[in-house]
Amino acid sequence: MRTVKCMTKRTNPCLREAIADIAYNAGWMASRGEIEAVDSRELVSSIITWAEEFERGFDRGDDYILAVDEFAKSKLIETYGKSTA
Repeated sequence: MRTVKCMTKRTNPCLREAIADIAYNAGWMASRGEIEAVDSRELVSSIITWAEEFERGFDRGDDYILAVDEFAKSKLIETYGKSTA
């Protein structure tokens, strides 16, 4: 199990934005029944880790909203997606 990283005021504003956008996608997808996270603390930890990963790889010349949404949806489905069986 991962430990949850606590954020401080010194956290990069771009990282905070990515965390918020990924979390928004998670809430939207959960409300539509596309994903299911049993452990909310694990989900939060995953979102923080993914936001850090996204920020390391994001090219500032790309369309941010499109990039973060595609990244988030891919990670969320891969990790918390409901099987369609």
